[in-house]
Amino acid sequence: MAVTDTQAQPAKQVKQMADADSVRLAELFRDLHQHPELAFMEERTSGIVAGGFKALGYEVITGIGKTGVVGILKNGNGPVVMYRADMDCNAVKEITGLSYSSTKTMFNSEGIPGSPQFSTPDLLCIH
Repeated sequence: MAVTDTQAQPAKQVKQMADADSVRLAELFRDLHQHPELAFMEERTSGIVAGGFKALGYEVITGIGKTGVVGILKNGNGPVVMYRADMDCNAVKEITGLSYSSTKTMFNSEGIPGSPQFSTPDLLCIH
């Protein structure tokens, strides 16, 4: 089945919008990577996500499962699209050498560096 120009147009528009915002999105990626947070401790990250949703006009609900964020964009009757993404990091030492590598040390709720299942206090975001 061939894709018509009418069908291809929305995909082109989405690509153009993403390309136009690529500098900001790359900066956001680097920032989040450089400032990882352990599970259920993603206060900074969830604040950034909630702020982004609000800026785009979404209804925002925070505190889902402690640090989770929900963004609701109402667009009339019709199908509902849901998307889920993780915001936490892994407690492993990052040795990538990237300019935006994480060097952050974080303590879990028991005061243990990193996470109970890891011995290293360094944090790394896996994307």
